Amino acid sequence: MLFFYLFFNGGGVGFFLSSMFCFIIFLWDRNSLFCFFSFLKRNLYIVFAFVFFLVFFLLREFFSAFHNDFELENLVFVYRVIQVFLGVIPFSFFLSYFVFFKSNGEDKLFKLFFLVSIIQSFFVVISYFSSSVREFLTLAVIDDRYKEVLSAVLHYRIYGFSTNYTFTMPVFMAIAALFSFIKSVRSNIFYFLFVPFFIFSIYLNARVGLLVLFFLVVFYAPYLIKYSNFYKLLSLFLLLSVFAYFLSFWYDLEVGLNHWFLAGVEELRQLLDGRLLGTFSVLGDMFFIPDGWGLLFGDGVNVFHAERNSDVGYIISINYGGLFYLLMLLGFYFLFVFNSLYLGKQCFWVVFSVFLCLILINFKGDAFYRNEVTTLFFSVFFYFYFKYNFFCYCHISK
Repeated sequence: MLFFYLFFNGGGVGFFLSSMFCFIIFLWDRNSLFCFFSFLKRNLYIVFAFVFFLVFFLLREFFSAFHNDFELENLVFVYRVIQVFLGVIPFSFFLSYFVFFKSNGEDKLFKLFFLVSIIQSFFVVISYFSSSVREFLTLAVIDDRYKEVLSAVLHYRIYGFSTNYTFTMPVFMAIAALFSFIKSVRSNIFYFLFVPFFIFSIYLNARVGLLVLFFLVVFYAPYLIKYSNFYKLLSLFLLLSVFAYFLSFWYDLEVGLNHWFLAGVEELRQLLDGRLLGTFSVLGDMFFIPDGWGLLFGDGVNVFHAERNSDVGYIISINYGGLFYLLMLLGFYFLFVFNSLYLGKQCFWVVFSVFLCLILINFKGDAFYRNEVTTLFFSVFFYFYFKYNFFCYCHISK
């Protein structure tokens, strides 16, 4: 169920899976619902934020209708916020609750997400070698509105099973690759066996995953150097380098993949030199904001579907609800990061690094909605929340 909830974002499937999972956990342990409401009572900012966003959207659409600018597509913003508050947060809470009480070790949540990553990489490898499996999987999950657009890159991208093939799925796999590598260096070499498959899954779908992986490696490099066996760390790094070399040789056999990957490297190099090329040039053209009061409160326009469109998450938010809406959205997630300070260093650094990943990929698309990365973000927070707070107020003798 976790796999489908993470990687399938079509229609009302997410709400159905979230509701079913929460109900099952409630039947398993009636205290779980009490604990959930206890958490909300002690963290009323979540309830206030939900009400605030609903009122904001209502007023925003009222003014749009008053000026005859109402668009049905704008309701996607309401839907996405409802997905987070009534879908992702309850699902992550009950998932962490279940894992916390069913596990005998602190890393069971990691192992669960690790297993999900293995399943995804399996689908990626199978779809890479079998065009029929690939066609079946893509037709099953891709929205009909985007099939024509995605068909243009189907000959060298889109492998596995995910609604977000070219966005958050590779980012999730990048996070899985990094933490699996850390786990292999710090404890069990077994985890390293799957790191190449996770990286392979990133290579085949979106370069943004590689960018996130590079960022995470730099971010956690001081930790790895300080707390790991140097020779073990060096050995595993050299093995990954050999794999990367092998992968580049394999890409020479796949002209489309090779060209796409090397073009991305060149675009990044040009960006560091101050020049926009390829994808960054396109993204540069997508950076436009409203004037006057529109900058503060938006124009109520969904520029993702507008004539002059943009994929950039920040631009989409500003054009719809202005800087006010964008800052409130980022502030809500940041409150979880801030509260993680009280849940131990491990929780803070994991939650903070995932939050930074969301900040980074929001330049490519609208990242702060129900997806693999936000679910991981909330799940890690709740798991450590139980660890440090649960027995203070949630436990009821059965």
